[in-house]
Amino acid sequence: MKARSFLSLLVLLGPALLAGGCSGPPGNTDGGFDDTGEPPEDHRITVSGTVDVYPPAQVWLPQAGKPSPQVVGLRVRVEEPLYRVLGDPSGRFGEQELAEDGAFRVTDVPVAELTVGLVATVEDPTVPSGATARVAPVATILYDTTREGRRPLLDVRGRAWALPPSFLDALTRAVGAGAIAAIAPGKVHLAETGYVVGQVLDANGAPVAGVRVVPSPEDLVARVFYPTEDLSLASRVGTAGTGLFVLVHDGGDVRTFTLTVDGRPEYPQHSGMAARGTGMVMPVTPDLP
Repeated sequence: MKARSFLSLLVLLGPALLAGGCSGPPGNTDGGFDDTGEPPEDHRITVSGTVDVYPPAQVWLPQAGKPSPQVVGLRVRVEEPLYRVLGDPSGRFGEQELAEDGAFRVTDVPVAELTVGLVATVEDPTVPSGATARVAPVATILYDTTREGRRPLLDVRGRAWALPPSFLDALTRAVGAGAIAAIAPGKVHLAETGYVVGQVLDANGAPVAGVRVVPSPEDLVARVFYPTEDLSLASRVGTAGTGLFVLVHDGGDVRTFTLTVDGRPEYPQHSGMAARGTGMVMPVTPDLP
């Protein structure tokens, strides 16, 4: 990862993402951390959690008469998200095949290497040529340095989500081929363009209806859609009862962005990124009181 020039990272990240990134608020200096709250350069952590089918998909699949995939045999990989979308393998910290309980654990993750944060990428490694994968390749944000204001000081534990292709097909139909092609000429499916599937949650983890997310840079606002609860269509007004939103990538170069919730100051700035041919699951959560 260090081989890539620092200047190229600055150009890709842009001032908005860096401004909300790793400097962070003043923190407790106990335990060897410096007076910015940042961990020392040699600090390493363990990243663990569980993988399950994305909760909105768990609700929609039986309603649509679709089977829910099993997580056993899927592969999960813990990565730095920026280097994931750049295709740089030096940002891969460990991977494993999932058992029935969906648990994963990766040790010795170097915190100094975390530019944007941590994601867990879930994919199906068992697909023979020409077969349909059980899940779409997608990364779930586990730790966001913009949201938290610094790199992680402690071990990270979280939930990562598997996205069934039929659910991604339904989101594509909801947004509409015409709307997708207007953003990404020549493309009509989210799997082609790249995408972010987000969900606005309250402090108890319940979906929040009737809110709008505001990405920056401003041109990305026109690429945000809000699927209805039955995924039959998507509006531009705000979240339905599922709290879902979809940001459609243009199928071009990697785009990094920050995101807030309109009129809801309890939600801090989050960061995300979109890249051609892959997806990201983005939980949007408030600060705890």
